[in-house]
Amino acid sequence: PNPNPNPNPNPNPNPNPNPNPNPNPNPNPNPNPNPNPNPNPNPNPNPTKTKPKPKPKPKPKPKPKPKPKPKPKPKPKPKPKPKPKPKPKPKPKPKPKPKPKPKPKPKPKSIIQKLVLT
Repeated sequence: PNPNPNPNPNPNPNPNPNPNPNPNPNPNPNPNPNPNPNPNPNPNPNPTKTKPKPKPKPKPKPKPKPKPKPKPKPKPKPKPKPKPKPKPKPKPKPKPKPKPKPKPKPKPKSIIQKLVLT
C-alpha cells in the first residue's frame, strides 16, 4: 500500500536557519537629516520695501586742460621824439614911467630969515 511511508518527511526543513535576517538594517543611519537648515536666516519678509542699491555713477574723466597759447609780445612802438618847443620870447616889461616928483612947496620963510637974506 505505501512502500515508503515517510522516507523523507521534510527533505529541507531549515537548510539555512538565519542566512541574513536583516540584509540592510540601516546602511546610512543619518545621511543628511537637514541638508540646508537655514540657508538665509532673514530672506526678506517684505521684498517690496527693499530699496535697490543705487548704481555708482561713473566718475567723469577729467577733460585735459588746453594749454594756453603764448600771447605774442606786442612790438614796442617807437616813441616819437619830442619836437623842441620854441621858447616864448619874454615880453619886455614896460618900464614904469617915473612919476614926476612934486616940487616941494617953498616953506614960508620966517621974518628973521627974510631979513637975513635981504
